[in-house]
Formats: sequence, structure tokens, C-alpha cells
Amino acid sequence: MPAALPFAPPPPPPYSLGRALLFGFGAGVPVLAALLFGEPRAALFAGMGAVMALQVDPRRSIPIRIAAVVAALILIVSSGTLGVMLKDDKVAMTVAVIAISFLAGLPKPFFPYLTLVGKVCAAIVIVTSAGIAATGEAAVVFIAGGLFALLLAVLKSMWHHRDATGLTPYAEVQALMAGERNPLFYAFTMAATVLLAMLLADTLHAKLPGWVGLTVLFVMHPDDATALKLMAQRLGGTLAGIALAGLVVHLVHEQWILAGLAIVMAALLPKATAMNYFWMSGAFTALVMLLLDLALLRSGGDAPLLVWRLYDTMLGCAVAGAVLLAVYGTRRWRERRQGPGRKAAEADGDPPDVPEPGADSEGVQG
Repeated sequence: MPAALPFAPPPPPPYSLGRALLFGFGAGVPVLAALLFGEPRAALFAGMGAVMALQVDPRRSIPIRIAAVVAALILIVSSGTLGVMLKDDKVAMTVAVIAISFLAGLPKPFFPYLTLVGKVCAAIVIVTSAGIAATGEAAVVFIAGGLFALLLAVLKSMWHHRDATGLTPYAEVQALMAGERNPLFYAFTMAATVLLAMLLADTLHAKLPGWVGLTVLFVMHPDDATALKLMAQRLGGTLAGIALAGLVVHLVHEQWILAGLAIVMAALLPKATAMNYFWMSGAFTALVMLLLDLALLRSGGDAPLLVWRLYDTMLGCAVAGAVLLAVYGTRRWRERRQGPGRKAAEADGDPPDVPEPGADSEGVQG
């Protein structure tokens, strides 16, 4: 394990024209290729595979990048396969959602690779088990899009390479296995909150209950203040992204124009990520909704899903906020009962996690 670990996540990758072009070409070529073969549904999975590969790319040496991205793609596809297998078994699905959400809550915020991969895998299990269509062909296309984006990233690094700061993915795994993790209570709380959110969404007959659980995954944070900030930024960003996508979906009904706009949004994603979670949420939401509309264009588009996307995000944030306030209130009550001795004991322990500066390092959302 590294001798000294940071106590805040590294900042997001700095914006550059080269990184914008990497995202634009990395996502754009697979999307356009799918359309050329007459498969607009494949464009969705190819584009998302490319974006996921670029988001989890640790930006280290070429062997580390290849191993990390390929491992992430395999884990994501395996998670989708698990979700599809369990979607008709409510008990098994519930156990799987609890288990994988618990595991996703273990990596600390300064483990950007494990944090992002863990939450994306949990999100994929949730949305596929909730009925989002996924097939073997979709998995192949997703991996193909990711590998193409990885190839472009490797070629770019041969021309101009600058290592990221923080730990390598392997060092993150070592540190996690050595016990450097979030408190077990936080991981249990995340799993319970995801389950509560999905049960509530099902009770309220939400159109896409998986999106509610996905929202909880990406707004929860071991630091209370950071979690509240993420909720506000995610709500605002989702609203902005849906408004932009809604305007485009209303005005544009030609697949090549939609594909071009989705590519532009992919190119803007690095800039949005470098700003803060509001902008990243908005850009990612708009990108996903544009790709969805492209995939569903022959059957009427995704306009009906836009309002549900916002509703599900609001519901997920409301559940996460309620749980956060309940946990915070309980902790404060216990601290008052235990008196000042607790603060003295805490002073001798490990320093707390420091909220991340600027944008949230966890990167992807749904």
C-alpha cells in the first residue's frame, strides 16, 4: 500500500482541445458507423461504451490504461448480464442490488477509478434489472465502442502524454484491500437508500425506477456537505440537460443531425466535467437523451422519457436527502449524549475525508 494516501480526490482532468477532440471522435465514429450500417439502436450502446472508456481511463502508461479500461468494460458488461438474468426474480434482484450497492460504497473518494467503476457497475445492474433492454449484441457493440475510444486515447498518449495525479488503479485496489475504505456504515446506508428509493419508485409507478436508484448512487457521498452540494447540482444539471435535449428532440427529427449534436455534446463533456457537477450532469444528461432519441427515432423518439427522467432524478435526490438528514440528525444526537469526550477521541484518529475541489471526481451519471 502507498506510504501516504491523499485525503481528497484528484481534480478532474484539465480541459484541452485535444481531450475535447478525443471525446468527440471517440464517441462520434462508433455512433456514425452504427448509423451507416442502419442500426440506430447500436449507436446508443457504441457511443456510451466509448464515453465510459474515456471516463474511466486512468491516463497512465499504455499497459496500465489498456488493463484498466478493458477490465472496466468487462465488469460493466458482466453487471448488465447479471441484471438481465435477475430481472424476473425479485428476491435475487433485491439481494444483488443491495450487495453491489454496498460494494460501490466502499471505495473512498480519492480512489477515482474504483469509485467510478463501482458506481457504474451498480447502476448497470439496477437499470437492467429494472427492465432496461440489453442484449448480447448490445454488449458486443458497447465493448467495441469502448475499445475504439481506448485505441484513440492510446494513440493520443503516444503523441502527447501527461500522467494523471493520485493513485494508479492497482494502487487503489491495494489500498482498499488493506482496509483504506469508507466506513461500513456509509456503505450499508448507501445500499439501503438505493433499495428504499427503488421500492418507493415502484410504489409510485415511476416509468423508469432504475433511474431513481442510479441517482442515489451518484449523489451520495461520505461527506454530508458534499452530498448536499451534489444533490443540488445534479438536480439543476439534469433539469438543464433535459431542457436542452427536449428542445432538440422537438425541433430535430433527422438522425444525422441528431448524431452530430450528440457528438458535439460528447466533445463538450470534458469541459463540463472540469467545471463542476452541475455542468457535467447537464452535459451527460443531454448526451444520453440525444442518443436515446436517436435509438428510438423509428418508434417515435424519447420525448415521453424526458419528463420521467426529471421526475426520477427529483425522487432519487429526495430519498437520498431524507436519509442524509436522518443520519446526520442521529449522529448529532449521539454526539450530544456522549459529550465532549467523543471529540477528543476523534482528534486521535484518522483525519476525515476532505470534500473535493471543483467538480466531483466521480464523473458519470445516468
